[in-house]
Amino acid sequence: QKISVFTTSDRAKNSVNINTFTDKTLVVLGNEGQGLSPLWKNFKTTEIKIAGTNKVESLNISVANGILLSFYRHNHHLPPMN
Repeated sequence: QKISVFTTSDRAKNSVNINTFTDKTLVVLGNEGQGLSPLWKNFKTTEIKIAGTNKVESLNISVANGILLSFYRHNHHLPPMN
């Protein structure tokens, strides 16, 4: 099975949802100020964004990572972490 590669962008057309991530998923997050390195433009990826209220410009990277991981866990029916 191939690995699905996702990059995050506030300009992405598709919002992440519970069905976004496959079993083999790589999510690349950029830094809060400059986003992803231009290097990632050379790779075939799917851009996703975290839907919100449009009242903030960006999320803290650790907050964004936690949201994305929760979507992955929910989609794969993983038990809660203790």
